[in-house]
Amino acid sequence: MQIDIKGKINEKKLAYSNTLLPLFEAVINSIQAIEEESATNPGIIEVSIIRSQQEKLKPESYETLPEIMDFIVEDNGIGFNKNNYDSFNYAHSRYKKGGRGIGRFSWLRAFRKAEIESKFKEDGRWQLRNFSFEPTKNGIENHSLEQVNTTTKKRYTIVKLKGLKEDYRKWCNTKAEDIALKIIEHAFIYFLGDNCPRMTLDDLGSQFVVNDLFEKFTNSQVKSEDIEINGNEFNLRIVKLYNTKKVDNKIHYWPILEK
Repeated sequence: MQIDIKGKINEKKLAYSNTLLPLFEAVINSIQAIEEESATNPGIIEVSIIRSQQEKLKPESYETLPEIMDFIVEDNGIGFNKNNYDSFNYAHSRYKKGGRGIGRFSWLRAFRKAEIESKFKEDGRWQLRNFSFEPTKNGIENHSLEQVNTTTKKRYTIVKLKGLKEDYRKWCNTKAEDIALKIIEHAFIYFLGDNCPRMTLDDLGSQFVVNDLFEKFTNSQVKSEDIEINGNEFNLRIVKLYNTKKVDNKIHYWPILEK
């Protein structure tokens, strides 16, 4: 059975208010790759913002931030081994627990293409996989897989979301701190965990740790409470955000799937 990639992309609607969803999907994929068995510990995720003509600009030289063009997400998780690559090729894969296997199609709703590079160890050998995900008939383009001899025994996966489409750019949060807060909101359940990867955000030569921002705005105070509704048990994590920005009350639902 073949999949019409362009049709699948058009089917996956993406509201302008959700312009950052492709970035969130890439970050969640990185977190899950780190959580996967035998992955590197401690987990590290590096998010980079690439702006228009950013090499010519310095933070003190602009009043309006240049437009965001690309995002780069790098992690030291398990990588695109055979199982993960096959899962990526399967439109509705449930290989990742709790996932529907369609999040990556949002990448191509907002971005021109995605480029992936992954070095990993499988069957006792270090391998390097490169490919791009594009709105073409096959979807996967320029795929290569080669065995590599390396003295640096470090795995990595780099996902580059390239070419944010013009109609989405004006809807993209421009300040790095705002983007970091949106990442925290989307991946909130992971930041609550003891083993949350260390996440950094780079923008215009400056870097900060997203986890530190999470601690700052929650004041390290998270209350836990178990409740029961109609015979169903729930665990509540109650957090008050200490934020100077205007915020509203939110409830995040996170299903715990039975093994």
